[in-house]
Amino acid sequence: MSKTLTLFFLHHPDDLKNNYVHPNNALRTGQNSEIIGQLIPIGGNKPTLRTQAIPAGTWVDINDNDTREDEYGDELKFIYAQELKKLKLPEDASYLIRAIKAFVDALPNEAPIIIYWS
Repeated sequence: MSKTLTLFFLHHPDDLKNNYVHPNNALRTGQNSEIIGQLIPIGGNKPTLRTQAIPAGTWVDINDNDTREDEYGDELKFIYAQELKKLKLPEDASYLIRAIKAFVDALPNEAPIIIYWS
């Protein structure tokens, strides 16, 4: 089974300090293993980008469901835009993946982005 990565964008860097987060914007990257492998271990390779667990007590509204877990039952993580800007795109990356990367590159460095696997 291949994982699909969805990025949920928050409005303000302090949003993760709240007990309840409702991200209004999401972009799905699909199932590109070269991208996903930079965020989670795949095939014995270590991820190159640093993610963090969402703060204790923070719940995220995803698809009208308050959760702290992704579809695999793993605790939700987030990454700051500054770190995600280091994402290396494969040469054959689709125009949609390139557009998502451009969106991330335009965010302030301190913007938190919730990582959701499905």
